[in-house]
Amino acid sequence: MKRRIFLLVLILSLGLSTMSGTVRQVPDDGEIIPVKFKPKRTIDDNTGHPFPHSIVKCPSVGVCGRTLYLYDGCANATLVLVDEKGDKVYVCSVSDGTETLELEDNIKGIYQLLIIRGDFGFEAEVEF
Repeated sequence: MKRRIFLLVLILSLGLSTMSGTVRQVPDDGEIIPVKFKPKRTIDDNTGHPFPHSIVKCPSVGVCGRTLYLYDGCANATLVLVDEKGDKVYVCSVSDGTETLELEDNIKGIYQLLIIRGDFGFEAEVEF
């Protein structure tokens, strides 16, 4: 019983420590909608085979209008927007410390958002 209580306290303390961070204000024009990513298998250039599965934390991103709010896991990553035809319409490198990205006015509709971080990729569908 003591062991279970200890584990419960340990898990709760770890969870609370990861939740602390910068508080961001919600923009006046709307609500920040969280983006739900799923891992994307990337191909090893040396072998031509997909990298094996491993545990990796997905990036934390929110969308409001044409603004992307980069909360966690996007530093030193490449961000790519792909339209419904499969064309890359936006590509940028996210430097450390970048918190928001304002997208151009011509970006409207549903896009696939890719975040590539080293050997790992993450994808989500977003609408602007």
